[in-house]
Amino acid sequence: MPDSRNLPFLLRLLDDETPAVRSSVVQELVSFGDFLDEELTRLFPPPTPKQREAIEKILKRNPEGFRAVPVFRMGQLVRHQFDDWRGLVVQVDQKYESFEEDCLRGGQGAHDQPWYRIFVDNSDQVTYAPQSDLVADESIYGVLHPLVPYFFTLSREGTYKRNAHPFKMF
Repeated sequence: MPDSRNLPFLLRLLDDETPAVRSSVVQELVSFGDFLDEELTRLFPPPTPKQREAIEKILKRNPEGFRAVPVFRMGQLVRHQFDDWRGLVVQVDQKYESFEEDCLRGGQGAHDQPWYRIFVDNSDQVTYAPQSDLVADESIYGVLHPLVPYFFTLSREGTYKRNAHPFKMF
């Protein structure tokens, strides 16, 4: 469980639109899962109505319970928080949408959060990871993967633009 002592700081950062800050705030809020409301009610002073509205907007609640908005987009570089790899997001799923064999290969984490198919840098691997395990990779280095040229073009600014080729795991 994340440290609830960080919540007042996260609330102050809700207005910051910087991608790295936004990504970190969303990830931290998402990591509270279903306990976020409980932790927010314990705060003194409590979140303002504007802050509550911002949290709701970021997390998009629905009748099934807690659902997070995807933090990363196709073509974004990410880094795994616990394992030593980085990669390029090729597909975004709102929730876990893989096959049982992926679980057996190590697909772990809460299934009710966004999951990402990622081309792993310096390999030919494609992995499936939950949002809670990823952070934005701010490095200036591209990703070396044999499938990148088929699914992406590299812009002049150095960003990856996803094309219309559908991505399917076999």
